[in-house]
Amino acid sequence: MIAFPLVPSRRGDRTFFNESFPGQDIRLDVPQSRGSRVRLQMTMPYRDETGKVSLLVEWPKRRPFPDPRSVSAQIWNQITSSAPSLRSRTGLAFFKVEVDSWRGFVYLPREGIEFLGNVDPANAVVWLGETLAWADRLLVGRRPSDRNVEAWIYRMHRYTALLVACEIAEAYLTNRQSLRYPRELEQAEGELRRRIAAVWSSHSGRTRVTPQRLALILVDAKFDGVKDILSPLALEYHTVLATGHLWRKVMPRESARRLRALAASDPNGAAWFKRWRSRILSAPLVPYTFFTTPGDEAWASYVWHALKS
Repeated sequence: MIAFPLVPSRRGDRTFFNESFPGQDIRLDVPQSRGSRVRLQMTMPYRDETGKVSLLVEWPKRRPFPDPRSVSAQIWNQITSSAPSLRSRTGLAFFKVEVDSWRGFVYLPREGIEFLGNVDPANAVVWLGETLAWADRLLVGRRPSDRNVEAWIYRMHRYTALLVACEIAEAYLTNRQSLRYPRELEQAEGELRRRIAAVWSSHSGRTRVTPQRLALILVDAKFDGVKDILSPLALEYHTVLATGHLWRKVMPRESARRLRALAASDPNGAAWFKRWRSRILSAPLVPYTFFTTPGDEAWASYVWHALKS
């Protein structure tokens, strides 16, 4: 059995795992420094599933990544048709891979090269391509000012939650019958109103509850667990009014349009919008705990690309 991972994480790396591919181990290590190399480690099972091979793809973080399908085909061709160089320090054999102006390196255990023939070539290229595409999506979003390496992931999820919360709040205040499960919101309404009043206090003693204000409070409740990383939206945008143009600073029209297009065009997007809707409706006051199930970082990368493209 070939050991996985082939090399450990470096200090300061942010590490991601992809558990979307049954029977495979996939790990991505992204360095803090732009001058360092990204490391993607993965396994591929044999045709008869009696074993697996491990490999590591490494490339400069600062170098733009080409089409993952082209890279995967080139990697498989390189490691199955050419002789490797040997790296005595680690005992790993390595291959140089070049696609257009991009250059990377593929490392395999020396004893693993002879077992590459046990992997179906067509599947191998597909697995490599999908894994490289997943890794490429994650090489985004981190601001130099982020104190927490996952802060960009929280921000992208908050965009999703805010768009969903806007729809829920509007329906709850204007057409409650359109919500299939409003009971939990009704039970939490007193506390939600108290939180709204705490932010938007009124001299008259009665604070108006608007869909926008309710949406901000609902989102802040779900992200309460990371409030030391993301400032509460309700406080940040406390001047937003029910029909005020400042609401567009919270959820710009173009951002909303792109997110809705992502949900409509991608089954994964539709699933995540449904997931966030369920979280808000079923437990409106319970903070969401990130990274307890696979996929949080992957969805954040989809949102980032949708908003930045």
